[in-house]
Amino acid sequence: MRLPSNPSTGYSWRVQSVDASVLKSGGKPAYQAPANQMPGAGGTEVFSFQAARAGEADLILNYARSWETNQPVARTFALKVEVRASCCSFRP
Repeated sequence: MRLPSNPSTGYSWRVQSVDASVLKSGGKPAYQAPANQMPGAGGTEVFSFQAARAGEADLILNYARSWETNQPVARTFALKVEVRASCCSFRP
């Protein structure tokens, strides 16, 4: 998943909630700088997740400054994820 981000402003995306029994984090997000490399230009934060089991999970991320705990978040991204069971088994 790719979300626009500009860490030079102090903002970053954080997972607010997800059912980890259905959807597991693939690690820390990676930041990709913009192609033009202009100072202060925003880029993209890239998140990865892996299916843990079949089911549904609400994935909610907030875009905020980590030190502004008493301020409302700047943006919220919400997604309902459905993981379906795999169907196949193999016999020799």
